[in-house]
Amino acid sequence: MGTPVKRTSRDIRTANRYEVLRQIIAASPTSRQELAAATGLSLATVATLVGELLDLRMITEVGFEDSAGGRPRGLVAVNTTGGALIGVDIAETYVHVELFDLGLNVLARAEEDVRPGESLPEQVVGHVATAVGSVVAQAGVEG
Repeated sequence: MGTPVKRTSRDIRTANRYEVLRQIIAASPTSRQELAAATGLSLATVATLVGELLDLRMITEVGFEDSAGGRPRGLVAVNTTGGALIGVDIAETYVHVELFDLGLNVLARAEEDVRPGESLPEQVVGHVATAVGSVVAQAGVEG
């Protein structure tokens, strides 16, 4: 076995924030209690991470739902204009790139043909960079 990778508290916090965001994307709108149950994180940790995502404007408060005997639960959902995601598909003959909003709606697509013999990493990265530049320009998002 290899040497285990050491994870800092910052690494763990970042991974937890991404997991909470993934759950919100998958189940919008959702409550902090549902997020805690889905991620296995404590409610206090989820509340802190939701606060960070709200501050980053990646998610938004969208109302309340009744609880089973307590105050209503606040609901959060993805703020589709709060950021963008880029997906890259690299194949033998093409590089395909799609740009999505945070609600996973496609905003732009681009494809670069990869010619035979263009398999050096710098050549493939060049095609990826060109396609990424194209979708960013098409969608008019900030880099």
